[in-house]
Amino acid sequence: SEMFPLIRQDAENTVELFQIWLNLPRASKMVEPHFTMFWSETIPQLELSGGDVRVSLIAGHYDGQAANSPPPHSWASQPENEVAIWLVKVKKGASFEIPVSNSKVSRTVYFFDGEGARLNGSAVTVKTGLALDSQARATVHAPNTDIEFLLLQAKPIAEPVVQHGPFLMNSRE
Repeated sequence: SEMFPLIRQDAENTVELFQIWLNLPRASKMVEPHFTMFWSETIPQLELSGGDVRVSLIAGHYDGQAANSPPPHSWASQPENEVAIWLVKVKKGASFEIPVSNSKVSRTVYFFDGEGARLNGSAVTVKTGLALDSQARATVHAPNTDIEFLLLQAKPIAEPVVQHGPFLMNSRE
């Protein structure tokens, strides 16, 4: 299709799609719309533990490395909100320690590929999302297969939300 052109004409073009909608605070609800497509080859990729762990920085920071610039008026454009969207792949036998956040933020991890993942020693099944304490150490281990998970975090906006179709506002009016 025109939206997602084929990378290879002579082989499969596997697509994994996560659509993540980020709300805006009341002060930014009526700003000029902004859309950016981040193609995989433009997303910063960090290779850790000798290549056993790959962190794709879709939003946020990791160990001094920054993701691509977020939309100018988004919650992610303000560093104090600690917005992070990371795609993490841990190879079989390896571990990854999720760093603690600078302040208390909402943090969710979603395991979507691989079997037998362990989080702080406890088994986690595939297609499972977990809310984590962002101020506590968390270690992900892949004992049986390569695993992949998505990390989503941010300081909550903490404003009223009213939804109408795909739109989120602060009041019905």
